Amino acid sequence: MAASSSRGGRALDRPGYFIAPTVVAGLPENSRLVQEEPFGPALPILAYDDEAEALARANATSFGLSGSVWGPDVSHAAQLAARLEVGTAWVNQHLALDPFVPFGGAKQSGLGREFSSLGLKSYMEATALHVPAAT
Repeated sequence: MAASSSRGGRALDRPGYFIAPTVVAGLPENSRLVQEEPFGPALPILAYDDEAEALARANATSFGLSGSVWGPDVSHAAQLAARLEVGTAWVNQHLALDPFVPFGGAKQSGLGREFSSLGLKSYMEATALHVPAAT
């Protein structure tokens, strides 16, 4: 396996713990950046031999908030994106959110949905009212 290399990652000159967008190549499959779901501007670059391998590796994690498939054949990319084990999948875009479309994760990436009528219902507290029949 090739040694890992990265670009970016420098601390930004402002209050807080911020880093510049970072891409990293050559990481082992069991590295945290590959296996976990970082919420930061860090992206592992992973080589693969065919689509089956790419899908298997993408789905091998216990997380699944979202994912995207990029390619010139939008129909084919959509077929692949539909096979991702994620709550939200995009084709040739990422984080294109719409308040009328549910958004949420799969696996250990959360329960429930935000946005849409599904998301609104998750903020409601249902009440059941039982009234005995008149005798």
